[in-house]
Amino acid sequence: MSNILVVEDDLSLQKLIVHCLSKAGYFVMVANNGREAIEKELESQPDLLILDKMMAEMGGIELLEKLKSQYSTSYIRVIMLTSCSNIEDIVEGLDKGADDYVTKPCDLKILLARVRAQLRTKVMIDQLLRENESLKDRIAGPPREILASSRSKEIGAAMKKEKIEKAVEWPMELRKIAQRGIKEVLFLCKANIFRSPIAEFLFNRQLKRMGDSAIRAQSAGLQASPGSTLPDGILHVLSKMNINLANHRSKSITKDLAREADLILVMEKNHLNSLAELYPFTREKAFMLSEFKLDGNKRLDIVDPVGKRKSMHDYRVCCHDISLSISGVAKFLRDMKIK
Repeated sequence: MSNILVVEDDLSLQKLIVHCLSKAGYFVMVANNGREAIEKELESQPDLLILDKMMAEMGGIELLEKLKSQYSTSYIRVIMLTSCSNIEDIVEGLDKGADDYVTKPCDLKILLARVRAQLRTKVMIDQLLRENESLKDRIAGPPREILASSRSKEIGAAMKKEKIEKAVEWPMELRKIAQRGIKEVLFLCKANIFRSPIAEFLFNRQLKRMGDSAIRAQSAGLQASPGSTLPDGILHVLSKMNINLANHRSKSITKDLAREADLILVMEKNHLNSLAELYPFTREKAFMLSEFKLDGNKRLDIVDPVGKRKSMHDYRVCCHDISLSISGVAKFLRDMKIK
């Protein structure tokens, strides 16, 4: 799932764009001006920036100049929003580093099409950067390795393409669960106050997009205080990512919940051990949520940022990891349904 940051001080337009992008399946964050984008949001390294040109506090042009002057943010794709029909204003934005533009009032269909186009370009650029880094490593290595790499370049490229196009080979244990039927999915963390309810929320949203009403998702905690709510500060952070958990109340794992679940997805490896000690019958149906990530960067534990003086960046990384994993779970369900 691609990560998009919308920087727009017109809150009604901001809300409209966020709704449109979220409905299309993107992970969306917001900032009200360029300064807020730099101070809070850009730590999360979005794949695409939708940026208003004219804002009261640090406009789009100034933000663009700062982005393009730093290597770590210079490759972020940027679509500029402008109410200016003046050609010189549009040219200025493109010259300063914007990759495309949309004039206001926004046609959301055109905006979505340009978002898709820029994200396709982002995928190709990321691939080129990875190949460039790989080439640097080879050049720094033994000459024999370079020769071998040169000789097998076409074969390697073909194998890489085949690997990308090939359906994911899901573990036999997961396929057996799918064969028995998955009607109940349970997400589990320690306190059921941040990670597992976010996973439940995002998974239910994915199910709605897939049109799958046969599966039900719940969340619980191994050491939850039943009835606890999320602090206002965390709710505010989540609202900026279009995640609404205002009505969430924590609950503890019970034997009935564990038994009814066809698939249990936990956030940390030690959760698997704790769950198995409580209910040994869960061993065959409990897995790490991060095992479903499809980006090739599988950090086993999805670390809890709550109560540890973590930065905004840590909260966003956690949410992004959960979001990517949920996309993988959705793909798993689609793959199993096809088979």
